[in-house]
Amino acid sequence: MTRPVLLALLATTGLALVLPTTLATVAAGAGLASLAVLAAWARALRRGVTVEFAVARRWIRGEQGTATVTVRNRSRWPAPRVRVDAKLGIGGLSPNLQVVELAVPARAGRTLQVPVEAVDRGRWTPPATTVRLSDPWGLIAVERSLPAPEPLVVLPTIHPIRRLAIPNAAPVPVTPDNESLVEDPLAIIGVRDYRPGDPLRSIHWPATAASGTLVRREVERAQARDLLVVLDLAQASWRGQGGRAFESAVTVAASLLVDALGQRQPAALCTSLPPRGRGGRATVARFSSGGGRHHLDAMLIHLAGVRRHQAVDAAELLTSHASRAEPGTTAVLITAATLPDHTAARALRLRAAGISPVVVHVIDPALTGPPIDGLSATRPTSSVIPSRTVTTDRPVAELVL
Repeated sequence: MTRPVLLALLATTGLALVLPTTLATVAAGAGLASLAVLAAWARALRRGVTVEFAVARRWIRGEQGTATVTVRNRSRWPAPRVRVDAKLGIGGLSPNLQVVELAVPARAGRTLQVPVEAVDRGRWTPPATTVRLSDPWGLIAVERSLPAPEPLVVLPTIHPIRRLAIPNAAPVPVTPDNESLVEDPLAIIGVRDYRPGDPLRSIHWPATAASGTLVRREVERAQARDLLVVLDLAQASWRGQGGRAFESAVTVAASLLVDALGQRQPAALCTSLPPRGRGGRATVARFSSGGGRHHLDAMLIHLAGVRRHQAVDAAELLTSHASRAEPGTTAVLITAATLPDHTAARALRLRAAGISPVVVHVIDPALTGPPIDGLSATRPTSSVIPSRTVTTDRPVAELVL
């Protein structure tokens, strides 16, 4: 019961005691009777009205959907005014606070769909939902809290990636660079004359004996089997680039993983984890190469929560973890920084081991940030490592790999 109503009833009762007139007595009796009826109504609604607030646990950034509010009234009393205050997580869904008011007749139920939109990726834990039951005039109200909804996840935006001159059997980020791919000795497609510089192991001895001249085997290049996505989270790498560039980088990483596994190609993800406590050092989070829905979900949920921090150097991430990959793997580094010169030498060693490195630069052309380690963030990578550029003023779907 609201404070003004309670004060009015107390004043009326006190007036009836001080001035024992018929009018005052009738007014006091009517007030007390109304109070008893409202109290009985409140008890009935507290026991008979149930409210359920449901929202999907998995969202994609930019996705529009609905939250469902279901109110059931099992009592014999109508619920003329049910107010539901629901908080959908700080920043995860919009609008953050949903306020729903509806009337529910006796022994009936109502369901209401509330439009919401996923505005920011991350892992969010919504607080408890508050329900307020009151009469149409707001004279008496009953409040209670519903259990907090289960945590929800807003995944990065996912776009299709265009592929150019790449067979369907290869994963998405393979660059048409035959020199970086190893040969498949079992896939013989023909023979040709031996030329100076050809390896001796390529000589086809039966054909050489039959023709009397040196003949070598012609074999197909082995296509990259696995995909390794390395996302650079170092703050220094994104200096001078705004949040749009970083969000585009996360989108590129998620899109590559989804497309690769959609083509039934094994994929892996490598990022850094922020330091724990003061003086701590950044560690590495690595998802081994694999396939399947659960593997993809684990990588996408990890990408949903990544933020820029004092991370492990991007070049170190690329070279150290790509060196552990199987021959034929394509290692994609997504960053805004220019790799140092010594990375090119490491890249040559990776290519000699059958690993195909490629760099995807993500930049915001509207921003011209300060140099990074003396180099411009938009300076192209050395020709030793193939590179592609993604700008925030163009859709990620136009990226060609």
